[in-house]
Formats: sequence, C-alpha cells, structure tokens
Amino acid sequence: MGLEQSLDHLISLLYEYPSLPAELADEAKMVLNRLSAGHFHLAVLGQFKRGKSTLINALLGDEILPSGVLPVTLVPVFLRFGDHPEIEIHFANGRQPERYPLDRLGEFVNEANNPENTKHVAQVDLRHPTDLLRNGIVLIDTPGVGSTLKHNTEVTLDFLPRCDAAIVVLSADPPITAAEVEFLQQLKPHVTRFFFVLNKIDYLDSQEVAEACRFLNETLKTSTGIDIPQIFALSARQGLQARRENNEVLWAQSGMADFQGVLTEFAVNGKQESLVEAMHRRSINLFLKADHLLALEQYAMQMPLETLEHKIAAFKLHARRADQQHQDMLDKLNGDARRLREQLEKFAVALQEEVKPQLRALTETFGLPTCDKEQAASFYQAAERLFDREHVAASAQFKGILMAILAEHTQKAHQLREGLRQDAANLLDIPHIALLSEEVVIDLAEPAWAVEFVVTHLRPRRSSKWFPQAWQHQQNLEIREQLVNELTVRNVEKIRWWMLRTIDESIHNFRRKITTELEETTRQIDYALQTGYQRQQFEKEALQETLSVLNRLRGRLARIQQELEEAALL
Repeated sequence: MGLEQSLDHLISLLYEYPSLPAELADEAKMVLNRLSAGHFHLAVLGQFKRGKSTLINALLGDEILPSGVLPVTLVPVFLRFGDHPEIEIHFANGRQPERYPLDRLGEFVNEANNPENTKHVAQVDLRHPTDLLRNGIVLIDTPGVGSTLKHNTEVTLDFLPRCDAAIVVLSADPPITAAEVEFLQQLKPHVTRFFFVLNKIDYLDSQEVAEACRFLNETLKTSTGIDIPQIFALSARQGLQARRENNEVLWAQSGMADFQGVLTEFAVNGKQESLVEAMHRRSINLFLKADHLLALEQYAMQMPLETLEHKIAAFKLHARRADQQHQDMLDKLNGDARRLREQLEKFAVALQEEVKPQLRALTETFGLPTCDKEQAASFYQAAERLFDREHVAASAQFKGILMAILAEHTQKAHQLREGLRQDAANLLDIPHIALLSEEVVIDLAEPAWAVEFVVTHLRPRRSSKWFPQAWQHQQNLEIREQLVNELTVRNVEKIRWWMLRTIDESIHNFRRKITTELEETTRQIDYALQTGYQRQQFEKEALQETLSVLNRLRGRLARIQQELEEAALL
C-alpha cells in the first residue's frame, strides 16, 4: 500500500470516529492533497542580489519575474503550470483573491509600486505554460534573505515547512557568507533535497570558478553538514540572454543547459520519491497521535469510574504542573531575551567606536569635503558597503545567539509535551511511543523595515579660499568629523533597531507556538479521558460495542502504519 492509500484510509478512520481531534484529519487531508496533486514545492532561496529571479526567468525562457539592483520580491511568488499566463493575488487582510494579466505582476511584488507591502499581499500564484512546471513542480520565488527592503513579516523562513526541495542560489562574490551558512543550518532539517547554484561565474575565469566551487563545497560540509555531489556553476544572466536570442551555444556556455537538464530529470523521475519522503515524515506522527488518543479513551472506558475519576484528577494535576513549568520556562526565556537585548546595546556602542576610524579613513581617501561629485558618490558607496558588512556580521552574530537560545527552549518545550503524553500513558498503564519529530519550527522573524544606508550629505559652505590654510584645514576636519559622527550614529542605530525587532518578534512568535502546542496536547488528552468517562456514565449498554469499534480502529491503524513503514523501505 502506498502513502496516498494509507493517508486516505487514515482520513476515513479519523472521520469515522468523531471524538478524535479535527486538526488531525485536516493535516492528513493537506498531506494527501499534496500527494494527489503531485505538486512538488521547489523553493528558490538565497540572499538579496544573488540572482534568484534571473535564474527563474532563464529556466522559464521568459522575462516573467522583475529583477534589478533593488529588492523587488516583497512576497512569495508561486509559479505553477497553466495554459495561459496570468497571476492570482492572495491578500493577508481577508480580501478575496484577484486575477490579473501577467504584466501587472510588478504592481504587487515591487517595492516601488507596493512600498512596505501596503497592498497587504500574502502571496502571488503565477500560471505559465512551461514544460518544467507541467511536470508538477511548483517553483517558489522567495524574498531575499537579508535584503534591505524586506517589509513582509512572513519571510522566507516561514516557508521551510512547505518546501520539499530547495534551489539555493549563491554567487561568486563571495561564494558564501556567514549569514548564508546560518540560513542553511536552519533549512537543513526541513528539506530533503538541495540543488546548489553558484551564479555569476561570468565574472570569473575557469580557475577561479573551480576554486570557488571547492571552497563552497568544503564550507558546506564543515559548517552545515551538507555533503552534495555537484555544485552548478552558471551564469543566469547569460542564460537569459541566450533564451532571448535563441542562442543554443550561449545557453550551453552559460551552464544553464546542464542545470535545466538535471531539474527536468528530477521533475520526471525524482520528485515523487522526494515528495513521498517529505510527506512520510509528516504522516507518521499523525498515526502516533491518533493511536495514543484512541488508546487513552479505550483504557478509560474499561477502568472503574471511581478509579478513572482519580486518574482524571491526577492528570489535571500533571497538566497544572506542566503549565507551571511552561510558565517558568517562559520566564527563563524572558530573562534570556533581556540579557540578549543588553548585549545588543553594548554591541551598538562598541560598533560606533569601531566604525568611526574606518569612515575617517574613507573621508581622507576620497578627499572630503573638497572633492568633486564623483568622488563624493564613491565615498557614499564605500560607506554603504561598510555598513552593509557590519549589518551582515551583526545579523550572523546575534541570530546565532538567538538560535542557540530558542534551540534550548525548543528542546525543553518538546520534553514538556512528551512528558505530559507520558504521564497520561502511565496513568492508564498504556505504552508510550514518542513522536518522531515534535520540534517547534524556529522562525527568525524579519521586521517590517530592514537596514538602509542613511545618507548625510555635505552641507555647502561659503568659499573660504581667502582664509588661512590652517583655518581651512581645521574647518575641513570639523566637517569630516561631523559627517563621520552623523553617519555612524544614524546607521548603527538602524542596525541596532533591526536586530532588536528581529529578537523581539522572533521570541514573540516562538512563545505563541510553544504555548499553543502545549495547550493543544493538554486539551486532546483531557478530551480523550473525559470521553471515556462520559461513555461509561451514559452509554453503558453500548459500551462493549464502542470498545469493539475502538479495537477495530486501532487494529486498522496499526496495519496501515505497518504498511506505511514497509512502503518507506521499498
């Protein structure tokens, strides 16, 4: 029996016995729908300016997605097969979806046309008659990790549970950053298949490409534990040009031909295997949860009422104890968050002192304030790169600390929920089987605003050529120092504020998730026990019949689970 049949039988079983939680059936239907449709979600992930949209355009052979020097993908774009190109806009404010011609896409995903996502777009479904999509693959163009204009709080990391495989787009400038390593570490537990693309190789010679690939491969192994057989070195820009010009030679030279060939082969032969693997992991917990709740109700129905009353009261004590432990854990989390904020404040002060000498050196290099407009523009570009590097470094540092904090509390939350399930099993003397993967997904929230370089323009002064040279020199030094101070304070504050929002929003989301998980576990167990109690009180004549139904259900569940396990080994 295949996974689809097993899930279909499970859904029937869950509906057949209405005391089981409705959310189990809902989740099983979601998994079954994914399998039945044959859709395989292939997310295109990477940092801003790595060339994700250009790569997708080259694969589709059409300049569909906007690309440029500014972040343009504010919301995820799901590219699905369709006979006619069109877009369907889904909104986050409850507004009904709307369909438009393909040329209206930029109105909803471009920062310039939809600043800070004021149109409340949740996602865009884009239909296109491309063979790659015809095979059931759904490409997802995601907001760039670490982009400077990421206003949508549902960022790329929220897609991890929905991704079956990922195309990770890196580029040769440099091959991989600390922020990308951190992102891949978060991505690894949730994705069964990776395709790594080293883009923009047209800026390198053959020896540099080989060295970049070796460096990338080694970094992936040592820093993320991801061992991959092949890195696809290519130029998406050249590939798109080749498709425009129908130039097969350039298409092959760009590296796109080889990459498209692998994706096509995967779409035809490999996607179903990977999809089944991804859905199998989600399915097995459904069986374990359902059987645990059925067992609790079954044994509760066979226990003397007085004894069962004591057991229910004892479980309520366990639940209150678990809730208190949960509150203690939240207090500890609040303390960890407070200490991290304090650390951030100290970091911001130290960063100002670290940046100022570098900015002073730049003002001297470019001859400020007496330089021409071209040199001034070069100065601002260099200063922007400086703050961008500091932002990336700060993000890697503090997100790493935040991840360690949340990972610790994730394990505690998992242990607390499993302990509650174990307590219920012990009270009724039934076996306890731990869930396979009960970890809470850690979403590092991006704030509505991300760091943008703040320009402090030089203020024009009256000509001072008649003043003594020493006085002019002193004036220039004062202008430089004022410029350095203003640039430092304003941009370091931007970095500090960005990281503070990241910390606060991430912890808020995490608290909500682990609280919901514990409440759901408590409610489901209590309902199973109370159902057994109510059946004993008011359904005495039908008790044996109900027990027989439960025995048959659990037997069917065990057979389905066994068949599922055997199918996974094939």
